Amino acid sequence: RSPASKQQQTKKNILDQRLRRLLNDKTVKIRQQAKSIIQLGRSLLTGFYHDLLDKEKELKAKRMQARTATAVGQSSLEKRIKNLIDEAQELYRQDNLNEVEKRYLEIISLDPKSVTAFEGLGDLYLKQRKYQEAGETYNYLLRLTSSEAYFYDKLGQVAKAQGRLQEAEAQFVKSVELNNQNAAYLSDLAEVYRLEGEYDKTADNL
Repeated sequence: RSPASKQQQTKKNILDQRLRRLLNDKTVKIRQQAKSIIQLGRSLLTGFYHDLLDKEKELKAKRMQARTATAVGQSSLEKRIKNLIDEAQELYRQDNLNEVEKRYLEIISLDPKSVTAFEGLGDLYLKQRKYQEAGETYNYLLRLTSSEAYFYDKLGQVAKAQGRLQEAEAQFVKSVELNNQNAAYLSDLAEVYRLEGEYDKTADNL
């Protein structure tokens, strides 16, 4: 080869070596950058996962606290209602009827479906001769409970106290039809038959 040809080949080799070094350097840098990105991504994912775990633990703790608070509140409410019932019954025995009504109404404000409170009110109104209020209360209890015979008998007592004997008879008959083993229901029906002068019916139903 001529000197010029050798010189040209040498330059070509030098350029090739430089190009390879540049490519190698870029490849190294790209790998390093990729590695850094992967590490950053892993770090972010790990942090995100731990955050999720922390939030889940926090949520579970709050739910547990809420359940505990609800249980404590329910227990406290039940105790309050029981105390009010005891007070109402004691006041009833003392014939302090205005205070009895207040206690039962307070119970109903705490528990709108308290059968004990509504029954106590019905009995209170019956004793006070507030027959309309008593009747409305017992009718509501018929819808609220399955103790139909008992409250039909109570409605019969309300009607009898008002002198509405035919209505009283109808209510007492319903109570006896639902429970003909209850001596009190049979006695109430027999009494209204006696008041109506229907002694044969009285005998048939005893």
